[in-house]
Amino acid sequence: DQPIAAQAIGLIGLVAIGWIANVVASRWMLSAMRRFARMRSNNWDDALVRAHFFQRLANLAPILVIYFGVHALGANETVELVVQRVALATSTILFVVVISAFLNAVNEIYSAVADDGHRPIKGYIGFLRLLLYSVAVIISLSILMDRSPWIFLSGLGAVSAVLLIIFKDTLLSLVASIQITSSHLLQVGDWVEM
Repeated sequence: DQPIAAQAIGLIGLVAIGWIANVVASRWMLSAMRRFARMRSNNWDDALVRAHFFQRLANLAPILVIYFGVHALGANETVELVVQRVALATSTILFVVVISAFLNAVNEIYSAVADDGHRPIKGYIGFLRLLLYSVAVIISLSILMDRSPWIFLSGLGAVSAVLLIIFKDTLLSLVASIQITSSHLLQVGDWVEM
């Protein structure tokens, strides 16, 4: 008799199921992965645990439950579309957070293995992380607004001219640091004057 109340109760139930999925994924799966990482002598799984990779991966579980479960509710098409768009945009951001945790683990493993002759990759990873977050924000906005990502990218073309002027020194220092590290211009023990 009251479809709005029924849909609200269904959405609350779906959020509760998502919360249960989060608890299951966070506690049981994470504890199993931590035990598995302690049993093995491999450094990768330990680095992934320290970088909170599995914890961030478990955060995707409730979003996926809500995304696929809203269709099973038989809710209004508008409500279903809005919930699915929000869930998809959120999962895009969370997926990039998972990739960021993986990159932290890669940096930790590389720093532990690399000797003095290797170049540090922390700057490259930071630049890649910035690029991934920018792409994720553009994709999330395009999902929420139901527009093509190319519209946002063309708008960024106009804004990028202003951003290049504002962040000119930051971009110059980024390029300079890449050139210095790739050409081995500075070594430990060099005398630097400014």
